[in-house]
Amino acid sequence: MCVRRQRKCSNTRPALGLLHRIKGGASVPVYGALMNCYYPSDLLRTLRNQIPIGNLIANGLKMEVYRRGSHLRFRCPCCGCLHTATNPKTNLARCFECRKNFNPIDMVMAAGQCSFVEAVEYLKRRYLGQQL
Repeated sequence: MCVRRQRKCSNTRPALGLLHRIKGGASVPVYGALMNCYYPSDLLRTLRNQIPIGNLIANGLKMEVYRRGSHLRFRCPCCGCLHTATNPKTNLARCFECRKNFNPIDMVMAAGQCSFVEAVEYLKRRYLGQQL
């Protein structure tokens, strides 16, 4: 079982499990290559700014969403409230109950209960088509 950092947000959604391989029917954590990763700032900027937050929430993470006019509302992965909004101009999502802002990397970390490295690798694979 992969040891994860304790997070303030608890969620009932299963973790994304991005760093696990199946070996003999058991899930085995993969360490090593990803533990000392360095991500260039332009890659992180691309992930934060070029992946539409609304698309990530609705299609990538399959979160519960509601549309009210042109606004996208979603269930906050941290507190579970629907008092949320997305802003396509800034590419940020906000929960007004727990007062958290989410960029795409933060949203994957909160919804998938995963680390920063796992979230970046997930977004690279899903939206940029890059492998480890």
